[in-house]
Amino acid sequence: LCNGVIVAAPNAPFLREWYRSYHSFDKSQWSFHSVTLPKILASEHPDEVRQLAHDAFHWPLWDADGTKVMMDSFSYNYSSNLAVHVWNHGISRGPYANFSMSWCFECHSTLISMLRHYVPDPLFSVVMPCHRQAQYIEEALESLVSQTFPSWEVIVVDDASSDSCADVAEGFANRTHIESRLTVLRNSGNIGLAGSRNLAIRAARGVWICSLDADDKIHPEYFARAAHAMSLRPDLQLISADQQFFGLSQWRWVLPPWTLATITSTGPLPVMSLFLRSLWEQVGGYSASMPWGNEDYDFWMKLFEVGAKNVKLEGPALTLYRHKASSMMRDSESYVDEERSMLKTRHPLLFGPSKLLSAHEVVMNMSTPTRHKLRHLQGRDDLSDEDRRFGAFWLALADFGDGSYSAASSSLSQLAPSTRLGWQPALYIALAACKRNGSEAVRLLDELAALNKRLA
Repeated sequence: LCNGVIVAAPNAPFLREWYRSYHSFDKSQWSFHSVTLPKILASEHPDEVRQLAHDAFHWPLWDADGTKVMMDSFSYNYSSNLAVHVWNHGISRGPYANFSMSWCFECHSTLISMLRHYVPDPLFSVVMPCHRQAQYIEEALESLVSQTFPSWEVIVVDDASSDSCADVAEGFANRTHIESRLTVLRNSGNIGLAGSRNLAIRAARGVWICSLDADDKIHPEYFARAAHAMSLRPDLQLISADQQFFGLSQWRWVLPPWTLATITSTGPLPVMSLFLRSLWEQVGGYSASMPWGNEDYDFWMKLFEVGAKNVKLEGPALTLYRHKASSMMRDSESYVDEERSMLKTRHPLLFGPSKLLSAHEVVMNMSTPTRHKLRHLQGRDDLSDEDRRFGAFWLALADFGDGSYSAASSSLSQLAPSTRLGWQPALYIALAACKRNGSEAVRLLDELAALNKRLA
């Protein structure tokens, strides 16, 4: 009965008294009859009636185990809880129909101010590497200042930039009074996008990460819509949205479904898609071993492999990509086949043996600039053990392609076992042995290679 719940034995004296009071029931006074009158009668018959606290019907159990079930798992769904049942049916018609974390900052009431304490601040950490992009960085930062959801911070990484983009960022922060939200890191030498992003994420305080390049922007509603999605799906780990190009192109990228078919055929997500910091830690962050970029594509593949729970935000394009005459992505287009082939070798379970063998052949014939880039990356101190193994594997494949079978075999034999590399090094150690011995196996291998091409 509304917000009053009465439990009584049949024909209890209290109920008979209550029924007599209903003899002249007036429906316009329903609140008096169903809520106020029982409370009056209860005070008049203390020996017959026991009043319970208002929250007696709200929790699964009051003991420690019950509280843990309620707070730390999804196993208790309140399906038999009358109070929650009424709430779930009424919420779609009430003022809380669109309740989300954004309300904790947009609405002003005692209840909402209490909830604010439980929203992480910052909820979003924006990581922004900058190398010779000082002319654009203020626009990127302005798109953060314009966010309708205010719980964010930004970490700008000056990647040994000659145009002092860090100074530009600090100047903008002072003018717009966001100094408390800005952290600036300065690299002594250029370490690239992947290394700079990883560096910034290690310094981040937020729960969610947004990798925003210094020449791109995000829509003012991006964080608010993402926060609303989190309110509806507490299991989310990855959030994306369509991308609108601006500058020299006005193309809109409508994101494909998050499936194996799309993720293995084209870059599946914009770089500024949102992901949990804990997920970044789980997969080992961005790879710094890719010679021509594509570290974000590799990162999305790693998230797919671990089954990241994701959602695409429908509606307007919430990520904005600046299309310029020259960019890092277009400058490396001459090496896209080599880069994509290396990418495949990093994810053998997604592509399968046939595609991997074709990718190996491309890597064997890599260009001289790619070899130089790989050798330079191998000499970096900040490279992870896994990234160093892949760089060594690709250079060994190049030696194999040159006919330097002893050098290839020696390099491959020194590689530590790797779950991600899988069977690939062992195959070429065996092939190198066959090539060196000049046996009948060479003819058979050549026949198998020709057959594989025809099947492909």
